[in-house]
Amino acid sequence: MINTIWISTAPRTGSMWTFNITRDIFRLAKRKVEPEDVPQLDDEMLELAIQHSFESEDPERIWVLKCHKLMRPDLPKSKVITTHRDPRDVLVSFKDFMKTSYEHSLAIARAVVQFTDVYEQYDPDYLLMVPYADIESQPVDVVRRIADFVGIRISEADAKTSPADFHGRASRAW
Repeated sequence: MINTIWISTAPRTGSMWTFNITRDIFRLAKRKVEPEDVPQLDDEMLELAIQHSFESEDPERIWVLKCHKLMRPDLPKSKVITTHRDPRDVLVSFKDFMKTSYEHSLAIARAVVQFTDVYEQYDPDYLLMVPYADIESQPVDVVRRIADFVGIRISEADAKTSPADFHGRASRAW
C-alpha cells in the first residue's frame, strides 16, 4: 500500500506547485492529506515519514511530503515525484528570488543536474519526472500525469480547474 508521496526536487524547479497539486488531487479523491501543518524544513519532513507515514496502515490517509534531498530508490510505501528545470534558469531564479551569491546559486543549479542524473535511473513506477517547461505550458496534462502516477482518477474538469496557484496567477480554468 502506497501511503507516502515525496516531492523531491532541487529548489526553484516547480516543487511547491507540484506539492500543492498533488495534495489537491488527493483531497478531490476524499483522502485525508497529511501533514495538516506543513513543516518548512527537510529534516522535519523526513522525521514525519519516519514517525508516522511509514507506520500508518490507514488506507484513507496519504502523506504528501516535500524536500530538497535525493530520495532512495526503495523507500517503503512510497512514490517520488521530481521536477526538473534548465539549470541556467534555476541559477537566475534562485539568485533573484533568494537574494544569494552567484556561487551559492550555481551550487543549486548543479543540484538540478545531480537530481536528474540520479533519478533518471529509477523505476518509472516509483518515480515520476516532471519538466518545469510542461508545468508552464501544459499544466492540465501535468495534473493528469500526477493523478495517474498516484493512482487517482481525476476528471478533465477537475484537472482544468485545479485550485493551485501557479506563479501568483489567480486560479482559473487552464
